[in-house]
Amino acid sequence: MNDHHLLYQNISQDLYLGALLSSEVIQSLWGGYGDLVRLIFAKRSVIVKHAKLPKPSEHPRGWNTDRSHQRKLHSYQVEVSWYAHFSGVMNSHCRVPQG
Repeated sequence: MNDHHLLYQNISQDLYLGALLSSEVIQSLWGGYGDLVRLIFAKRSVIVKHAKLPKPSEHPRGWNTDRSHQRKLHSYQVEVSWYAHFSGVMNSHCRVPQG
């Protein structure tokens, strides 16, 4: 059981998916800012983009600057804004995340 189990349980309850059977990291997000995770529940599976801020660390090439961090945050804010304002106007052939 990983440290995100409570979050995954909440997803299960909110979406009525049944028990969590397994989870699998599909890939890490840009700059270590989270993961794409496949969650397999009793009723169906879902893909979750779990963005999380990393702990400050030293990068051998100096890529952990505040400017780099702010650029990543802005990118995620733009994505959240798109889903909040534009995903609902897509036609039924364009699959977008729900929930």
